Amino acid sequence: MDTIIKENYFKNPDEDIRKYIKCLQSEAQEHICLDIGSTDSIYQYMMEANSTGRIRAWYDQEGLLVGVLMVDVGYQWWSNQRILLEETMFCLEKKYSGFQRVAMRELDRLARTYEAHLIYTGNLLCDTKTAKLVRNGYMKHGGYTFEHGAFLKRVEWSND
Repeated sequence: MDTIIKENYFKNPDEDIRKYIKCLQSEAQEHICLDIGSTDSIYQYMMEANSTGRIRAWYDQEGLLVGVLMVDVGYQWWSNQRILLEETMFCLEKKYSGFQRVAMRELDRLARTYEAHLIYTGNLLCDTKTAKLVRNGYMKHGGYTFEHGAFLKRVEWSND
């Protein structure tokens, strides 16, 4: 992974976010959240995250976007200690193996920078094919523990 360069923002926000959205949609073909996802919401949120310093983007030598890490930092209702939340960690170019390890090192660095006492990560938008790989990567290479799962239930309703 030494052939990629980390930036603290998207170099080409419009183009990079659109590429991220396209890759995310392709990866999440059968995900429970796919049909309630909003391209506009993702775009606007990531533009704001880019302008407030919550994006880390990795590029190859030719300037191709390889991976994205988006974080937030703050407090949860149950603690007075600062927490770093990984909102997304996503490798767009599969030929660059090891992106998760690089991004986890950045999470560690950010936690120290923000004096966060906990890093909260997840894989909500991960499909069932890669969820186990993602979980194993966090545990094997990052020192994370798997403490709880997420329960999702789609609710269908109408205004009738």
